[in-house]
Amino acid sequence: MAEHRYLAGNALVCGDNYAALRELPDECIDLVYLDPPFNSNQFYVAAFGDKGMVASQLRDIWRWTVESQNAFDRLPRGQLRDSLRGIRLQAGENSPMAAYAVFMGVRLAEMRRVGSTIGVTTMVMMAVVMADTGMTVLLARGIAAASGPLFPVVSPFIGLLGSFMSGSNTNSNVMFGLLQLETARALEIGTVTISAVQSIGASVGSPMAPAKVLVGAAVVGLAGQERKIFGVVIPYILILVALVAVEAILLIRVFPALSR
Repeated sequence: MAEHRYLAGNALVCGDNYAALRELPDECIDLVYLDPPFNSNQFYVAAFGDKGMVASQLRDIWRWTVESQNAFDRLPRGQLRDSLRGIRLQAGENSPMAAYAVFMGVRLAEMRRVGSTIGVTTMVMMAVVMADTGMTVLLARGIAAASGPLFPVVSPFIGLLGSFMSGSNTNSNVMFGLLQLETARALEIGTVTISAVQSIGASVGSPMAPAKVLVGAAVVGLAGQERKIFGVVIPYILILVALVAVEAILLIRVFPALSR
């Protein structure tokens, strides 16, 4: 049997990953890194090639469409279809949350079929649940009480933790952005400054995320040497985040007029 065109050598596939995954045979992929949609209501265009030919377009919004219905209808009878039907009944038959659940569900099913280990999933849903149940506000009050005036020092390391866990600055902001904002409000310090510090910490810390180290090592032929890579990267990252923490405490405590 001839090797699939996507698996023959190094291939960059531009477009909907669901369509590409459905072409692949079973048990052929080792690792998939997944960044879910964030409902940013932004339109993204990816251009490739010397002439800037448009290869991929994405409207980042949770909306039930014909594609959503077709993807759901293609699902075979079983646990996944029943689970997604339950979500549609609870959240609304064609609601944004139902659209998100189907969008992710069919792709996760295909990733499982091709044999992958999924790196990052469901960050947005977790953040929504935490915010809507009041968990974020409760955690913010606890952090404010525990850290007090030193919270600006802690803030960039929370951003670092989020990107380390998820491999993404955006995911970190989704998980902890509201938490940082509520903590700043509880302490009556600059919310804009703390939000910026959260994002900077997440951005600086992103290169030390295990998911990115695994992918990077595989791309450059250093698979199996991830421990050495971590040993080189982590000290630099921690130093940079510590510098951000110093800058944050100076802005908020020493130069409060510069903080918002």
